[in-house]
Amino acid sequence: MLNDADTHDDIQKPMDIKRHIDGFPEEYKQMMEGQLSKQQIELLDGRDIKSHEGMIFGQMYSDWKEKKNPHWNQINKKKD
Repeated sequence: MLNDADTHDDIQKPMDIKRHIDGFPEEYKQMMEGQLSKQQIELLDGRDIKSHEGMIFGQMYSDWKEKKNPHWNQINKKKD
């Protein structure tokens, strides 16, 4: 049986963010080496996120998406 990724073509595969999310924390740490705070590194390493830290994690995730593939952020933006 084919899984969802097997049915994607060469254009769809790079756009499929689900295939990349698991690698986000490690990949972002490598991208931003020497630029992250101790708190950011701890969050990326899987430390429990306190309620006031959700925005920090979300900002890193958004920044990673933009660096990894700028088209991912464009998908959900409202068209004028």
